[in-house]
Amino acid sequence: MVRTKLDNRIRTVIENGVNTGHRSMFVVVGDKGKDQENDPFDLFISSTHIRYCYYNETHKILGNTFGMLVLQDFEAITPNLLARTVETIEGGGVIVLLLKSVGSLKQLYTMTMDVHSRFRTESHKEIVPRFNERFILSLASCRSCLVVDDCLNVLPLSSHISNIDTVPASAKVLFCWVLPEKQ
Repeated sequence: MVRTKLDNRIRTVIENGVNTGHRSMFVVVGDKGKDQENDPFDLFISSTHIRYCYYNETHKILGNTFGMLVLQDFEAITPNLLARTVETIEGGGVIVLLLKSVGSLKQLYTMTMDVHSRFRTESHKEIVPRFNERFILSLASCRSCLVVDDCLNVLPLSSHISNIDTVPASAKVLFCWVLPEKQ
């Protein structure tokens, strides 16, 4: 097993999420995103309780809290499904979105989603995938999201990725007290 040094920004994004109590997101682009080395992956699987869930069964996980979420098959994701699953992740948790290899972001913007087939009619044969473009633009502006390839090399989706500062552990808000308006 050959060990390679990971980009320090990956660790920084995870630590910043834990320190601030915010979720971190990683978009893994590539066909080998699910492939892992046997020994560490088998150890992880055997020592961790994993809740597997099909997209059409996500209503069953509502009300639960998890530390990590892995979403695959981007073509089947809907905005409601994304919101439903992401909201089950605790503050400081990690969200991983696995994407197949794409040649460019334009290809991702125009990707045909599974849900589009429901909206095609005789008069409207072409569906404009607005969600895809807006979602990618949101990820590009998100400071707690890193896009990496399947070898965990950070991809330059936006300019803020080049310089990610460490947030001190004291930045986490442990308690919030909401007061009524002054009268």
